[in-house]
Formats: sequence, structure tokens, C-alpha cells
Amino acid sequence: MLEVFPKPIKNLPEADIHLNGIKAYLSQSRNHQVIFMEFSKDVEVPEHSHESQWGIVLEGKIELVIGGAKHTYLRGDRYFIPKGVKHSAKIYAGYADVTYFNEKARYKSRRTPTTEKLREISDHLHYEVWMLVSLAKGMASGILGQGPIANAVLESFIIHIRAVTNFLFAKEPQVDDAIAEDFFDTPEEWTKIRPALSKLLSQAKRRAGKEVAHLTYARLDVIPERKPWPFVQISDEISLVIKAFLENVPKNRLGSKWSPPIGRPNARLSPDQQKPRSS
Repeated sequence: MLEVFPKPIKNLPEADIHLNGIKAYLSQSRNHQVIFMEFSKDVEVPEHSHESQWGIVLEGKIELVIGGAKHTYLRGDRYFIPKGVKHSAKIYAGYADVTYFNEKARYKSRRTPTTEKLREISDHLHYEVWMLVSLAKGMASGILGQGPIANAVLESFIIHIRAVTNFLFAKEPQVDDAIAEDFFDTPEEWTKIRPALSKLLSQAKRRAGKEVAHLTYARLDVIPERKPWPFVQISDEISLVIKAFLENVPKNRLGSKWSPPIGRPNARLSPDQQKPRSS
């Protein structure tokens, strides 16, 4: 995709918009917002409504359903959505526009943290990873046995899984979430070199939310055969992604706690010591 917006636009705060493949820059006024948006993926926006909205298409294609009527807009076209009118959209990869929202708080801004803030939050990341690896080692040793203490240790491990995977594989971060992309000059620098989210880590991330962090009916669907957590394998896979992060992140953005690096959990452990454990 060609560069659409010049540097002064890209120096604006990023808008916190929860859509995949979007880059959005926010110009804030006292009573309205102007958003400069570009999309690298096809996106469908469900029906919703808000204050009036006006936009001009700079590149690509968007299909809008406004008040039940479908419209297609291409480069150079303008559109207007009146206040309170329900609308939905299908946006195609390569689309870019400038959009005016007649409200001052349609979106919040996601500001780029300072180097000092990155150093500080990296120490918290170090704690999360250190705890995750240490707990995997402890569970693998077999010293905890069974019972509430062992369950508490496993659940602590799972909470750290959730924190670290959300950092490394941020999908729809909240305004104040710390994510790996923050440590690079552009988000693409990290996403291009980041190892893919494996099936194991994807399942662990989902299970952490459904089976531990929240009380959900999904817990009722977990059969005994799927209840164990392969904690050593999970920790090993996260460690590989952290390794890629550490090898590529500018070192001045890391705190002092990252020297020396954290080890991997399965060093000098026999296969029997690495068996999955149920919560």
C-alpha cells in the first residue's frame, strides 16, 4: 500500500479504534474530531449510529448502508451520515479517507509512550515473563503435588500467560495497554518479524480468559482429556517469541532488569517432569 498520509499527519496521536488492519490518526478540536484512516485489511463494521459524520475517500473502496440504502464510494467521492441514522460498512484493503465526526469524544487517542515509560513498563514485562517461566519450572519439578496450593500456582501461571500473550500478540488493545508494538518505531517493524501465534498459544490465550479470568459457561464444555495445561510447552513457545522481541527491540527502550535474560523452563528437566497439569 502506498503512503497516503505525510509525516505531519502520522505525527498526530493514534485513534484507538478497534478494527483489524486500521491505522488512524486523530486531530482533536473542542467540539469535533477529524480522523485520517487507512486500512490494510478488508473490514466489516456492524450497524450502529452516532452524531453526524462526513468523509472524503482518498484511496480505495467503501460500501456504506445508510438508513437501509446501499452506496459505494470510490476515490474522490464524499459521503454524509446524518445524526442518529443507523449505518454499516464494508471497507476494502487499501482504503483511506478523512472523516469528520461532529462530536468531541467519538474516539480516544492512543499516545506513543516516551522512552522512559517504555523502560519502566519493560520491568513489569520482565516480572510477568520471570513469573511465567519460574512457575513452569516449579510445576515441572513436582514439588507442589495436588490440591489448592498447586491449583493456585497453576492459575497464577495462566494469568501471566494472558498478560504476556496480550502484550506480544495485541489484537484490539485498550488505550492504556502496553503492547510490543509500542517499543518499535512502527507497529509493522514488530509484526513482520514476530513469530506466528501458534495453535498452542492461541488455545492457551483463549482458555485463560474463558476458564480462569472469567466465570463462563465455556468451563462446562471442558472435558477431562482437555483440562490439563501443557505448561512447559506453553512457556517454551512464549520464550521463543520473547527472544525474537529482545533480539530486535532497541536496547535503550528496555530497563536494567533485562540483563541477564530470563532462561527457559525446561532446562535439565526430564520428560516425566514436564507432564501437563490440570487446574
